[in-house]
Amino acid sequence: LKEGIDAGSGSPPVYPGEALRVGSRGDAVRIMQNSLNAIGRIYTGIPVLLADGIYGTATDNAVRTFQRLFGMDADGVIRRATWNRIVSVSDSL
Repeated sequence: LKEGIDAGSGSPPVYPGEALRVGSRGDAVRIMQNSLNAIGRIYTGIPVLLADGIYGTATDNAVRTFQRLFGMDADGVIRRATWNRIVSVSDSL
């Protein structure tokens, strides 16, 4: 994993420093997909994702749904505020 995202220390994953959106790939995307899947087990409106590290239309849809449910601007882009909210909600489950 990239340094700063998750070093396996048990601490929450840190925002990677750049927005994630359709076309993004990598460990940070996979972390968000796994977190959204965990959240979706409680908030059933969030669709289940294949955690493949590829930010496609399904991930975009899940992010938009999350953003709407939590009163955020539903643009489908994971910037710092959305990242932190996803991590916070996922960690609270």
